[in-house]
Amino acid sequence: MTADVERDGYTAELTEDDLEIVYRGPRGRQLKKCPAQLAGAPGMAELSAVRRTLTAHRAACEEQALVWAKEGAHAPRALAEADPEWERALTAAGVPLTGEPGEDGLFARTYAGPHGRTLTQLLAEDVVPYRDMLMREDAWEPAGLFATGLPDPAPDADGRLPFPERSWPPTRTSRASPWRRSARWSGRASAGSTSSRRTWTTSWPGWSPPRRRWP
Repeated sequence: MTADVERDGYTAELTEDDLEIVYRGPRGRQLKKCPAQLAGAPGMAELSAVRRTLTAHRAACEEQALVWAKEGAHAPRALAEADPEWERALTAAGVPLTGEPGEDGLFARTYAGPHGRTLTQLLAEDVVPYRDMLMREDAWEPAGLFATGLPDPAPDADGRLPFPERSWPPTRTSRASPWRRSARWSGRASAGSTSSRRTWTTSWPGWSPPRRRWP
């Protein structure tokens, strides 16, 4: 595995299986704790933040997969292909995969983060632009979007966004927005990913997303 952080021959690596940071000395020997040479090294704080984000994401995937398994629900194969954490969780829970995602329901939003890591979250349509802003604060950039056809497990009848998204200024989006009519599929690999995934590209009538256009 390529070192995520290196200084004076000492390295720190974030493992994919255990999501643990492994430290090694100049001779390649694994160390029990972070060496003084890496303390404060550029990228160390960022690597720890990525680990926390991915650990929380793994737990969320596992929790949702167990809910689907209990309900006897299916999940789109594109979700497993977009994110190894979803693939791991869906396989472990025994959730069947469908060949094609639907056009409505929750959207799968992929983010490319520091050190080449990616993750894919399931979000309601109204939440996507707000979550993009929040993720960018931690250097996670939007890198793909597609509809899953999965129903929102907790629809908000009052149209109220979940925290922390509701703390952001409002945008001109709604669940009835016409942007689906101008959406189209394209196949490309997102940054930091090793597999090709479906990507949702759009032209959104009457709406300009905050800061920049969605990829």
